[in-house]
Amino acid sequence: MKGLALAAIMIAGCATTSATASRSDPRFDLLEQQSWKIEEGENQCINEKIRQSDKQLPQIAGTPDSFNALDIQRVTDERDQAIHQCQASADRQREAISSRERAEYQERAQEERDHSDLIMILTASGSR
Repeated sequence: MKGLALAAIMIAGCATTSATASRSDPRFDLLEQQSWKIEEGENQCINEKIRQSDKQLPQIAGTPDSFNALDIQRVTDERDQAIHQCQASADRQREAISSRERAEYQERAQEERDHSDLIMILTASGSR
């Protein structure tokens, strides 16, 4: 009878673990949503910088000036630098998310190890 009760506990514990593992974890869903938002923000930032420079270039080209080439190069360089800043900002945000994600995976792995240890303890105590 004691062995049957222990078996029932073990089966219930294993079923709970596999059901939990197969479902998506809300913590990871949140991190994924944040990653998508960063991606969207980066794309918007880049597109805005391109639009700004696209507005400036025709104005420069339309003026008769011997410094047009230099002005065009300046606008292009500023645009490239602004795009780089958009990308660098997004990279920093992605790294922060990656760090949190690693911590979540480590926490989940520890929870699974703790659960396995508990099952082993219950198995060992039930066989006595």
